[in-house]
This record gives sequence, structure tokens and C-alpha cells, in this order.
Amino acid sequence: MRELSACLDIDAVSRVLQDPIVLASLLLKRGGATLVRSGKLQSLIKALSEFAKERAKERELVYARFSGSGWSFRLVVFEDVIAAIMLESGSTTRIGLEAFAALGEAYAKNESARMVATSIRLEEVHPGLRQGVEKCVKRKGAVPQAWVGRELFRFRVEGIVSASGGYSYVLSARDSIGRVYALKVVKGGEREEMSIGDALRVLRGAIEALEVFASDEDDVARGLEALGVDRSLARELCMYKRYLATPRALIAVADRFDYGYYLEYPPAVIEDFADRGDLETMVKSAGKLSVEDALFVSLRICGALALTHAVGVIHADVKPRNILIVSDSSESRGFRPLLSDYAGCGRGLGGFRLVRATPAYADPILVAMERLDPRYDVYSMSMTMLFSLRGEVPKPLVAASATLLRALYGVPIDVTAIIGDSRDLEKLCRECARVATLPRREDRAKVLHEILRPVLDRIRRDVVRELGALGEVISRGLEVDLGARYRNCVELWMELRRVAREFGLETLVPRLAR
Repeated sequence: MRELSACLDIDAVSRVLQDPIVLASLLLKRGGATLVRSGKLQSLIKALSEFAKERAKERELVYARFSGSGWSFRLVVFEDVIAAIMLESGSTTRIGLEAFAALGEAYAKNESARMVATSIRLEEVHPGLRQGVEKCVKRKGAVPQAWVGRELFRFRVEGIVSASGGYSYVLSARDSIGRVYALKVVKGGEREEMSIGDALRVLRGAIEALEVFASDEDDVARGLEALGVDRSLARELCMYKRYLATPRALIAVADRFDYGYYLEYPPAVIEDFADRGDLETMVKSAGKLSVEDALFVSLRICGALALTHAVGVIHADVKPRNILIVSDSSESRGFRPLLSDYAGCGRGLGGFRLVRATPAYADPILVAMERLDPRYDVYSMSMTMLFSLRGEVPKPLVAASATLLRALYGVPIDVTAIIGDSRDLEKLCRECARVATLPRREDRAKVLHEILRPVLDRIRRDVVRELGALGEVISRGLEVDLGARYRNCVELWMELRRVAREFGLETLVPRLAR
């Protein structure tokens, strides 16, 4: 969609638009210029872009509504930038980048629609919306917005998928024959000169992902033997490469990147585009998964992690947002989950090197011990399964990890936002903060075990009651006693296969091609 691009703050401004008071204020405005048309979406978008550019000369934004078969989009446009967008389809409402991506899909299909667009003076718009639009205008020439509509490495950048990540901008880009890819541009060059070393510290995750993908059956078999697992599983585990988000290309064409060079040739990774978003978005928009769907996803991602552990790599940032979802008619559920973002990965040698940490999925025990081994991924994967089945994660464990990350590593986490008005969580965080002051790591683990034992017992009781054998597996994956936890994701994957058989869901387990 070349005519219109997404504002860098489209998610935040769209939340303002979603407010009934703000939306009503737009609907009640009268007296501006109006454009009403019916036809194919591509021609309507082009007409809207031209209309919005013309009205912007008078400091007017455009509020537009597209109505199609079972859907409608509401847009706030200034010049050629969509500042806010909502998609209403049945009982579902999507906003921001998610809605913008859906508009791009409808645009590509060139669906029929009716458009009603009205101009409104910027000064007459609700203050919250006006401030959001003005911010979009100011940031229009800044990265990553500056790349939208331009070519990078022979890909035309169509939109911003995410600008909130700590290490990269994620852009959607199309090649010369129409295929869409995710272009991940390393952050940093927009602020100061970047060296190739700075870029490679971020790109190393993509290099590790390629190493896992490039491993052969013998590599995996030797790794399984080292883990004390039957080497005959190597062939089956190699099949799980299809569930890795493998980089298509790594680009870093200079030793140093000043701002001008960064704009033209930024260090980047090219990956397949996740047309269905990620697991976190799926759960938040459609609700918690059924046991069948959760097992479908977990078997595949855990298999990819088992392969990762077999070749000696630890992911160290497993979470729903790093599980991408792509359409795939060859899969029984019509989609394929992909394990992505190895930028936090490590090999478990020389202690714990904090690269990435999301409190909800960080193992509090290993964080406290400043240690990294495969059990860290076991914990994160188990918490991810719990999120997919419940739509949330246990706050006490999140609070414990957040407190330790802040106290031991200085990670700027607002722990009070997690605690809220809960006195129990406040007490737990005080106890965890004291744990962080202990000089010996083994003592930290011992005391933390005593603090979190009652929490885990309650979680275990609840999830086993809800999920039976699957709850037992998840509980063991979260175990605060490291000796009782699965040693690696190979063991966790084998247990998930067993549960699938017990539930009569063996067809969910991926099969080797005959």
C-alpha cells in the first residue's frame, strides 16, 4: 500500500480513537469537505491519499470510513500518514498496526468498498487525538517512518510492524515479484555513529539461528548423546527446523554507519513475514487457546527448542511474542508457529550474561544464581504454555523475577505496576529484594526456593485440576527445585508427546515424511 503509511505511534493514537467520546466527537463534526465514493479499495485508497494531502494544506485531518463485506475500517489521516485506525469485523475490534496490516491485506485483494471521508480542522479535534496526530507529523521524517515507501536492499518498505523492540525495528517489505518479508533493522544508528561490532552484537542471534538450522543429523545425534538421550531421535528432531524463523539474509555492508549511511544501508536481517502476527497477539485478540491448539503450538515450538539444545545453544528469550504465526495449509490448524529472535541466546558457559529479559518469562531461580543453562528455556516454555491456556501468567512469579532483575542487573522495571495494591505481592517483592543482597548464589537459590515453594504448590494444584497430565508437565517445567525440573527441552518435548498420546491427540505430533 504505497499511498498511505502508518504513523510510528499508530498503536497509541488508535487507542485514543477507540475512546467512545473521541470517536463521537469526530462523527458530530460538520462543515468540512467531504468525499464519498464506492469501488475497489486500491482506487479508494489512492483517492483518500490525494484528498488528505490537499486538506492538510488547510491544517485539516481527514476522518474516513471504509465499509466492505462484513468489515469496516475507521481511519484518521493527515497528509499521507495514517495516524489512527480501527477495524470492526463482527464482534471483533482491532486497532493500530494489527488493523493497518489487515487493511494492507484487503488492499492486496482489492476488495470492493464504500468510502466516506470528511475533513476536520486540526484545532477542532479532541485534544488527545490532536496531540497524537501532531506527534505523528513531527516524527514523519525520522526512522523508522523515513523508510516507509522507500526501497531498502531492493525491497520496497510498506509499513512498520513494530518499533517498540529493544534492539530492532521490524518493517514489512515486498520484493520485485510481490513476496512480503520482515525486514529487521538494527537500532542505534539513528542516535549515534554505529560500528560493525555494535551491529553484530545484535545480528549474532540470527547467526546462531542459522547455526541451529544448518546442523545435520550427526550433529544432533552427538548432542543428544551428550544430554543422555537416545541418539535415534536425531532424525525426528531435525524435522523441527521447519518451526524455526530462519533468516533469509544478514546485511551489514560497512565498518561504520553514520546517520546518512544508516538511512541508506542499515544493518538488517531479512526473514519470512508472519502474516498472522505472534502467539501473544493471537491469545490477546482471540482469547486463550483450547488444549488441542495449545498442544499443537507447544509441541512444535518445544521441538524447535529441543533441536536448539541438542546442538548446544540456549535461546534465553522464549515468550509468546517470539513465537510467530504464519499461514500454512499443510498444517492441520492452517498455520505454522515459528520460534524467532535468538538475539538473547547463549551457550551457558561463564555464568549468566543478561542480553534480553522479560520478567513474565524469566526464571527467577537461575536469574538469582546468575546462571544460564537449558532449564532457563524449560521454565520460559512452560510459562508460555500456561499463558496460551490461561491468557495470563501467575503474578507472584512475575513479581519475583522483576524484583531480581531490577536488584541484580539494574533492569529498569516498574515493579510497583506489577504489585498494584496487593500486600501479598508487596511482601513477596521485599523478600526477593533481600535475596538479591546475599553474596553467595547458592544461598540466594536456597532462600528463594523457600519463598516461592508455596506459590508453586498453589499453581501446581490449580493447573493439575484444570489440565490433568498437561498441568503436571507445566508444573514440573516451572519447578523451583532445579533438580526436579526437566533438564532441557528435549525431555520436555518427549513429555508433551506422551501427553498428546494420553489425550488421544497423537495426530497433533508432527510426522516424519515417509
